[in-house]
Amino acid sequence: MAIDQGATNAALSVFSAGSGGPTPAKVVLLAGPGVRHAGAEAALLAAAERFDIPIATTLGGKGTVPEDHPLALGVFGYGGSRWASEAILDPDVAVLIVVGSALSQRDTLNWDPGMLSTAELIHVEADPSLIGRTWPSSSPVTASPKAFLEQLAAVDGTVADGLDNGRATRRAFLADVRGRGPRAYEADDTASDAEPMHPARFVTQARAACPRDTVLSVDSGAHRAWCSQYWPSYGGGDYVSLANLAPMGVRSLWASAPRWRAPNVRWSSPRATAAC
Repeated sequence: MAIDQGATNAALSVFSAGSGGPTPAKVVLLAGPGVRHAGAEAALLAAAERFDIPIATTLGGKGTVPEDHPLALGVFGYGGSRWASEAILDPDVAVLIVVGSALSQRDTLNWDPGMLSTAELIHVEADPSLIGRTWPSSSPVTASPKAFLEQLAAVDGTVADGLDNGRATRRAFLADVRGRGPRAYEADDTASDAEPMHPARFVTQARAACPRDTVLSVDSGAHRAWCSQYWPSYGGGDYVSLANLAPMGVRSLWASAPRWRAPNVRWSSPRATAAC
Protein backbone atom coordinates (compact mmCIF):
# COMPACT_ATOMS: atom_id res chain seq x y z
CA MET A 1 0.00 0.00 0.00
CA ALA A 2 1.62 3.28 -1.11
CA ILE A 3 -0.64 5.42 1.03
CA ASP A 4 -3.46 5.15 3.55
CA GLN A 5 -5.79 7.57 1.83
CA GLY A 6 -8.24 7.85 4.70
CA ALA A 7 -5.50 8.68 7.19
CA THR A 8 -3.97 11.16 4.74
CA ASN A 9 -7.27 12.96 4.23
CA ALA A 10 -7.85 13.09 7.98
CA ALA A 11 -4.38 14.48 8.63
CA LEU A 12 -4.62 17.19 5.98
CA SER A 13 -8.13 18.18 7.06
CA VAL A 14 -6.58 20.07 9.99
CA PHE A 15 -5.68 22.75 7.45
CA SER A 16 -9.16 22.95 5.97
CA ALA A 17 -10.44 26.51 5.86
CA GLY A 18 -13.95 27.02 7.17
CA SER A 19 -13.84 23.96 9.44
CA GLY A 20 -15.25 25.87 12.39
CA GLY A 21 -12.11 27.45 13.81
CA PRO A 22 -8.89 29.18 12.79
CA THR A 23 -6.65 27.07 10.60
CA PRO A 24 -3.14 26.46 11.97
CA ALA A 25 -0.60 28.77 10.40
CA LYS A 26 2.74 27.91 12.00
CA VAL A 27 3.68 24.63 10.36
CA VAL A 28 7.10 22.96 10.12
CA LEU A 29 8.21 19.94 8.09
CA LEU A 30 10.77 17.54 9.60
CA ALA A 31 12.29 15.20 6.99
CA GLY A 32 14.09 12.01 7.93
CA PRO A 33 16.07 9.49 5.88
CA GLY A 34 12.85 7.88 4.66
CA VAL A 35 12.41 10.85 2.32
CA ARG A 36 15.65 9.98 0.53
CA HIS A 37 14.93 6.25 0.58
CA ALA A 38 11.59 6.92 -1.15
CA GLY A 39 13.12 9.26 -3.73
CA ALA A 40 10.88 12.03 -2.41
CA GLU A 41 13.31 14.97 -2.33
CA ALA A 42 11.61 16.79 -5.21
CA ALA A 43 8.16 16.18 -3.71
CA LEU A 44 9.35 17.55 -0.36
CA LEU A 45 10.55 20.78 -1.94
CA ALA A 46 7.43 21.07 -4.10
CA ALA A 47 5.14 20.83 -1.06
CA ALA A 48 7.22 23.25 1.00
CA GLU A 49 7.59 25.79 -1.80
CA ARG A 50 3.93 25.77 -2.71
CA PHE A 51 2.88 26.79 0.80
CA ASP A 52 6.06 28.37 2.24
CA ILE A 53 6.51 25.66 4.88
CA PRO A 54 9.93 25.70 6.61
CA ILE A 55 11.89 22.43 6.38
CA ALA A 56 14.20 20.89 8.95
CA THR A 57 15.87 17.50 8.59
CA THR A 58 17.11 14.91 11.02
CA LEU A 59 20.80 14.00 10.90
CA GLY A 60 19.92 10.96 8.79
CA GLY A 61 17.85 13.19 6.52
CA LYS A 62 20.60 15.75 5.91
CA GLY A 63 21.31 15.83 2.19
CA THR A 64 17.68 15.76 1.09
CA VAL A 65 17.29 19.56 1.06
CA PRO A 66 19.76 22.23 -0.08
CA GLU A 67 20.64 24.01 3.16
CA ASP A 68 20.95 27.32 1.33
CA HIS A 69 17.32 27.04 0.22
CA PRO A 70 15.17 29.95 1.53
CA LEU A 71 12.95 27.50 3.47
CA ALA A 72 15.73 25.33 4.90
CA LEU A 73 16.33 25.33 8.66
CA GLY A 74 19.11 22.75 8.84
CA VAL A 75 19.34 19.70 11.10
CA PHE A 76 17.19 19.17 14.18
CA GLY A 77 18.36 16.90 16.98
CA TYR A 78 21.90 15.59 17.35
CA GLY A 79 24.30 17.96 15.63
CA GLY A 80 21.38 20.29 15.07
CA SER A 81 21.36 23.90 13.89
CA ARG A 82 20.12 26.94 15.75
CA TRP A 83 17.38 27.62 13.20
CA ALA A 84 15.93 24.11 13.27
CA SER A 85 16.02 23.97 17.06
CA GLU A 86 14.47 27.41 17.48
CA ALA A 87 11.71 26.63 14.98
CA ILE A 88 10.66 23.16 16.13
CA LEU A 89 10.90 23.98 19.85
CA ASP A 90 8.92 27.19 19.41
CA PRO A 91 5.81 26.82 21.61
CA ASP A 92 3.61 28.49 19.00
CA VAL A 93 4.20 25.87 16.30
CA ALA A 94 0.75 24.47 15.60
CA VAL A 95 1.53 21.51 13.33
CA LEU A 96 4.71 19.47 13.00
CA ILE A 97 4.72 17.20 9.95
CA VAL A 98 7.30 14.43 10.42
CA VAL A 99 8.02 12.48 7.24
CA GLY A 100 10.28 9.44 7.04
CA SER A 101 11.73 9.49 10.56
CA ALA A 102 11.25 7.07 13.44
CA LEU A 103 11.91 9.98 15.85
CA SER A 104 14.77 8.26 17.64
CA GLN A 105 16.61 9.66 20.65
CA ARG A 106 19.02 11.55 18.40
CA ASP A 107 16.25 12.95 16.21
CA THR A 108 14.26 14.34 19.15
CA LEU A 109 16.97 16.07 21.21
CA ASN A 110 16.91 13.20 23.70
CA TRP A 111 13.13 12.95 23.58
CA ASP A 112 12.58 16.63 24.35
CA PRO A 113 8.80 17.09 24.73
CA GLY A 114 9.25 20.71 23.71
CA MET A 115 9.13 19.56 20.09
CA LEU A 116 5.50 18.51 20.44
CA SER A 117 3.36 20.99 18.56
CA THR A 118 0.35 22.61 20.18
CA ALA A 119 -2.24 21.23 17.75
CA GLU A 120 -1.11 18.30 15.61
CA LEU A 121 1.76 15.89 15.18
CA ILE A 122 1.35 14.37 11.73
CA HIS A 123 3.71 11.39 11.52
CA VAL A 124 4.14 9.85 8.07
CA GLU A 125 6.03 6.56 7.76
CA ALA A 126 5.99 3.66 5.33
CA ASP A 127 6.54 1.28 8.25
CA PRO A 128 3.61 1.61 10.69
CA SER A 129 5.65 0.05 13.51
CA LEU A 130 7.79 3.19 13.58
CA ILE A 131 4.83 5.50 14.22
CA GLY A 132 4.13 6.29 17.86
CA ARG A 133 7.24 4.63 19.28
CA THR A 134 8.46 7.93 20.72
CA TRP A 135 5.50 10.30 20.72
CA PRO A 136 1.84 9.45 20.24
CA SER A 137 0.79 10.96 16.93
CA SER A 138 -2.52 12.76 16.69
CA SER A 139 -2.47 12.04 12.95
CA PRO A 140 -0.58 8.83 12.11
CA VAL A 141 -0.27 8.16 8.38
CA THR A 142 1.07 4.92 6.94
CA ALA A 143 2.34 6.00 3.54
CA SER A 144 5.29 6.23 1.25
CA PRO A 145 6.85 9.64 1.98
CA LYS A 146 6.80 10.36 -1.74
CA ALA A 147 3.10 9.58 -2.10
CA PHE A 148 2.17 11.72 0.90
CA LEU A 149 4.32 14.69 -0.10
CA GLU A 150 3.05 14.57 -3.67
CA GLN A 151 -0.49 14.77 -2.33
CA LEU A 152 0.43 17.63 -0.01
CA ALA A 153 1.96 19.51 -2.94
CA ALA A 154 -1.16 18.96 -5.05
CA VAL A 155 -3.97 19.60 -2.55
CA ASP A 156 -6.79 21.89 -3.58
CA GLY A 157 -10.09 23.12 -2.19
CA THR A 158 -10.42 24.13 1.45
CA VAL A 159 -7.15 22.43 2.49
CA ALA A 160 -5.19 24.51 -0.02
CA ASP A 161 -7.12 27.62 1.02
CA GLY A 162 -6.24 27.04 4.67
CA LEU A 163 -2.56 26.54 3.92
CA ASP A 164 -2.55 29.62 1.71
CA ASN A 165 -4.10 31.65 4.52
CA GLY A 166 -1.14 30.85 6.77
CA ARG A 167 1.55 31.70 4.23
CA ALA A 168 2.30 35.22 5.54
CA THR A 169 2.49 33.96 9.12
CA ARG A 170 4.99 31.28 8.15
CA ARG A 171 7.12 33.76 6.23
CA ALA A 172 7.23 36.05 9.26
CA PHE A 173 7.98 33.12 11.56
CA LEU A 174 10.86 31.96 9.36
CA ALA A 175 12.30 35.47 9.21
CA ASP A 176 12.06 35.74 13.00
CA VAL A 177 13.81 32.39 13.54
CA ARG A 178 16.62 33.28 11.15
CA GLY A 179 16.97 36.67 12.82
CA ARG A 180 17.76 35.10 16.19
CA GLY A 181 21.32 34.27 15.15
CA PRO A 182 23.44 32.40 12.61
CA ARG A 183 22.31 28.97 11.43
CA ALA A 184 25.21 27.26 13.22
CA TYR A 185 25.87 27.59 16.91
CA GLU A 186 29.24 29.10 17.97
CA ALA A 187 29.76 30.49 14.48
CA ASP A 188 32.85 32.42 15.65
CA ASP A 189 34.66 29.09 16.06
CA THR A 190 34.76 28.71 12.28
CA ALA A 191 37.43 31.45 12.22
CA SER A 192 39.18 30.49 15.47
CA ASP A 193 42.98 30.67 15.47
CA ALA A 194 43.24 28.19 18.33
CA GLU A 195 45.89 25.49 18.18
CA PRO A 196 45.31 22.63 17.60
CA MET A 197 42.87 23.79 14.93
CA HIS A 198 39.29 24.03 16.14
CA PRO A 199 37.07 21.36 14.50
CA ALA A 200 34.58 24.01 13.38
CA ARG A 201 37.31 25.83 11.46
CA PHE A 202 38.65 22.62 9.94
CA VAL A 203 35.23 21.50 8.67
CA THR A 204 34.41 24.98 7.38
CA GLN A 205 37.67 25.25 5.47
CA ALA A 206 37.36 21.72 4.13
CA ARG A 207 33.87 22.52 2.82
CA ALA A 208 35.16 25.72 1.20
CA ALA A 209 37.98 23.79 -0.51
CA CYS A 210 35.60 21.23 -2.03
CA PRO A 211 33.31 21.78 -5.02
CA ARG A 212 29.63 22.31 -4.33
CA ASP A 213 28.71 18.88 -5.68
CA THR A 214 31.10 17.00 -3.37
CA VAL A 215 29.48 14.11 -1.51
CA LEU A 216 30.54 13.66 2.11
CA SER A 217 30.27 10.33 3.88
CA VAL A 218 30.46 10.53 7.68
CA ASP A 219 31.31 7.60 9.91
CA SER A 220 30.40 7.20 13.59
CA GLY A 221 32.15 9.42 16.12
CA ALA A 222 32.08 12.88 17.66
CA HIS A 223 33.00 14.41 14.31
CA ARG A 224 29.41 13.75 13.15
CA ALA A 225 28.25 16.73 15.18
CA TRP A 226 30.92 19.02 13.72
CA CYS A 227 30.14 17.94 10.17
CA SER A 228 26.41 18.30 10.70
CA GLN A 229 26.85 21.86 11.98
CA TYR A 230 29.54 23.24 9.73
CA TRP A 231 29.42 21.29 6.43
CA PRO A 232 26.49 22.71 4.42
CA SER A 233 24.64 20.21 2.27
CA TYR A 234 23.29 21.27 -1.09
CA GLY A 235 20.90 18.36 -1.59
CA GLY A 236 20.88 15.63 -4.15
CA GLY A 237 22.12 13.08 -1.64
CA ASP A 238 25.44 14.89 -1.18
CA TYR A 239 25.63 14.08 2.54
CA VAL A 240 25.51 10.56 3.95
CA SER A 241 25.92 10.11 7.69
CA LEU A 242 25.60 7.26 10.12
CA ALA A 243 23.07 8.37 12.71
CA ASN A 244 22.82 5.42 15.12
CA LEU A 245 25.00 4.41 18.04
CA ALA A 246 28.23 2.41 17.55
CA PRO A 247 28.06 1.65 13.81
CA MET A 248 31.69 2.64 13.16
CA GLY A 249 33.40 1.35 10.02
CA VAL A 250 30.78 1.77 7.30
CA ARG A 251 32.33 4.96 6.00
CA SER A 252 34.93 3.05 3.97
CA LEU A 253 32.19 1.32 1.98
CA TRP A 254 30.19 4.51 1.57
CA ALA A 255 33.25 6.38 0.33
CA SER A 256 34.10 3.79 -2.33
CA ALA A 257 30.97 1.93 -3.46
CA PRO A 258 29.18 4.99 -4.96
CA ARG A 259 32.18 5.59 -7.21
CA TRP A 260 31.37 2.36 -8.99
CA ARG A 261 27.83 3.53 -9.69
CA ALA A 262 28.57 7.21 -10.29
CA PRO A 263 32.24 7.62 -11.23
CA ASN A 264 31.78 11.28 -12.19
CA VAL A 265 30.53 12.35 -8.77
CA ARG A 266 33.11 13.87 -6.41
CA TRP A 267 33.31 12.09 -3.05
CA SER A 268 35.09 13.02 0.17
CA SER A 269 35.13 11.44 3.62
CA PRO A 270 36.41 12.29 7.10
CA ARG A 271 39.61 10.44 7.92
CA ALA A 272 40.30 10.01 4.21
CA THR A 273 41.76 12.11 1.39
CA ALA A 274 39.11 14.24 -0.28
CA ALA A 275 38.66 13.41 -3.96
CA CYS A 276 37.87 16.92 -5.09
